[in-house]
Amino acid sequence: MEGILASIVAKIAAIGQSFYENITLLDISPVQIVVDIGLIAILFYYLFVLIRETRAYLVLKGLIVLGFMLLVSKIFTLTGVNWLLNKLLTTLLIAIPILFQHELREGLERLGRTRRFLTAQVKEADLMLSNLVAGCVELQREKRGALIVFEGSTSLSEYTDTGVVLNAKPTKELIVSIFQHKSPLHDGAVIIRDSLIHSAACLLPHSFKNYGSIHGTRHKAALALSEITDARIILLSEERATISWIEKGKIDADITPGKLSNYLGFLLPKSRFSTKK
Repeated sequence: MEGILASIVAKIAAIGQSFYENITLLDISPVQIVVDIGLIAILFYYLFVLIRETRAYLVLKGLIVLGFMLLVSKIFTLTGVNWLLNKLLTTLLIAIPILFQHELREGLERLGRTRRFLTAQVKEADLMLSNLVAGCVELQREKRGALIVFEGSTSLSEYTDTGVVLNAKPTKELIVSIFQHKSPLHDGAVIIRDSLIHSAACLLPHSFKNYGSIHGTRHKAALALSEITDARIILLSEERATISWIEKGKIDADITPGKLSNYLGFLLPKSRFSTKK
């Protein structure tokens, strides 16, 4: 055991010595080194913040484990394991941008939310929030059933493909008109992606799970979707004329417009300059 620890320490020392020699050859000042390391640390910190609530975070943890295994294989000269992990990591690094293009796009958009544009973003988000609440209140008053789904980090493309693409701003008038009985789009769910109504009349997964007799088909579909994705869902009951919020397989039934507005607070830009939390 002592021999293994000594081997690891020696390898780390050799890497440190090599790094120091390379820095010396570059002939850069200590200030440049500190700034360089500081910027890298900040970059990795913001990268972690961007992905910590997404699927990419789990992939990152897996890559860290594989990287540690690769380091161990190099220390103990495990040729076969080293070759296999090198090939595997190379393939994964090529595949990640393809598998997580939605998360990467969202991350780049969040990086672009500077103070300069934040006021306009907050106003636009506030307007969308107000339109959503007002539309739901109007549908509740008219006793209309509705499903409004907010896509999270998990892509809902397999469900948007079953509906009609709109790519329209979620105004009160549009929301109310979609869920009118005579509307050809009322039978299904509206899916909101990137602050736009991406698709309407979308078919959600059917669940055979027993949620109890108080839940109808619309409730079961919404609960099933919330259990297999991180989508947030507004549900309006036609029979009870109530508004419910569904998230992570749980339902908060018969909520007030004020509570709905609180739930929709996630639509506001996440920043220390934001006027709402």
